[in-house]
Amino acid sequence: MFKKFMATIGFIGFFASVGMAQTLEHSYTMNGYVYDSNTIIDERGEAWNYDTELANGSHVVITFHDNMTINYIYDDMITAIVTA
Repeated sequence: MFKKFMATIGFIGFFASVGMAQTLEHSYTMNGYVYDSNTIIDERGEAWNYDTELANGSHVVITFHDNMTINYIYDDMITAIVTA
């Protein structure tokens, strides 16, 4: 019974780690700056709606999740912003 339980835990852990790897695989970062409290501008000049309490003009590194559509950035999502 214990061996079956441990095998099940190992199986679940394996698939959880595969899921995390896929999430990280589809992420990318880009430099940008805070335009105002609701807008981040990336290095391409694209504006993204994102609520932040950082000061206007702050330089940031933006982490995006890419949902893997070909050459289409507008459906990507910001997952994190940190000051540069």
